[in-house]
Formats: sequence, C-alpha cells, structure tokens
Amino acid sequence: MEDIGGGVGLFNRIDRGEDEEARKSTFAELKVYCLDLLDSLQNPSKTPSSLTQLHIFLSRSSPSALQPFFDYALFPLLLLLDAAVHSRSPLWAEKSVIDDTPKAPIKVSDIAAEGVLQCLEELLTKCHLGSVEQMVVVLKKLTYGAMLSPSEASEEFREGVIRLQILRLHEDIEVAQNSVWKPLRQFAYLLLRGCQSICKSVACL
Repeated sequence: MEDIGGGVGLFNRIDRGEDEEARKSTFAELKVYCLDLLDSLQNPSKTPSSLTQLHIFLSRSSPSALQPFFDYALFPLLLLLDAAVHSRSPLWAEKSVIDDTPKAPIKVSDIAAEGVLQCLEELLTKCHLGSVEQMVVVLKKLTYGAMLSPSEASEEFREGVIRLQILRLHEDIEVAQNSVWKPLRQFAYLLLRGCQSICKSVACL
C-alpha cells in the first residue's frame, strides 16, 4: 500500500510539473505577441504584425490555458481597440485622468482593427471576466465602437463590435445568477439594444 501511495504521489508531482511547464510555455508565447502590440502603440508608424499569430494562438489554446493570463492578453487588445475608435471618431475617445491635453490619435488600419476584434472574440469566448467592474469597462469600450457611423468605420468593424457585445451579454446572463449582477445585466441588455438601433438607423442614412 505504501508503494502504491508513493507511486500516486510521484505521478501527481509529475503532472504538476508538466502543468507548470505548459503554463510557462503559454505565457512565453503570449508575451511575445502582447509586447509587439504594445510596441505598435508606442510607434504609430508600425503596423502590429502579430495580430494574425495571436489569433491563431488564441484559437488553438484551451480555455484553461488562457484564463490565468486573461488580463495580460486583454490589456493590449483593449488599448488597440481604443486607438481604433479614437482614430475614427475622436468624439468617443476617453480623456486621460492624468493629462487632459488633446493628443493626435494613433492610426489603426481597418485590417488591424478587425484583427483586434477577432482576437477579442476568441479571448472572450474562452475566458470569463473577473469582476463587474471589468465587465463594465469592456461593454463601455465596445459601445464606443458600436456608435461609429458607416462613414467612420468599415461595416466589418462595426458588425464585429456588435457581435462581441452580443457574446458578452450572453456570457454574462449565463454566469451572473446572483442578485448583485441582475441590475447590471438589465442595463447591459438595454445598452445593447440601444446601440443596435443606433447602428441600424445610421446605416439607413
């Protein structure tokens, strides 16, 4: 019995070691892509070349592998989404709480903006948000994108934003079962319906 118990312990240690190696490998690859995205924000003339590779990486990675690094992957993608919206309609750009001096928007191409949405869709499909505050931030940024007119953003970009809003709403309804989240779900639903109506009405102009 002692030999069996020792064998089980050995296998458990091996499994933990393999899991740790897998985590390190996942983070090492993700870090390369995220740093490239952040670098593109510091160098406006540089096109983020890693969006395609990041999308492939997110597509082939399991939810359990991505969840520990969700915030790390989400951060540069939301910054690029902000830049994409800002460069198309400065009206919806958020003012910095540190520096209110107007800044020239970073130009994000249509291809790059659509690539950001594809990565966000893959990430938000496989991972869950960590808090109510995080959900509000994501919905707020998506709403700014949904408010862009056909003359400001491509149809693919606006449709991608709406698709992400619907995805987030469905996910929130599934996971938010307690009373604390219910008012926020109702608010998100009304917000989504309003954005869809605005996009449809603008498209008809």
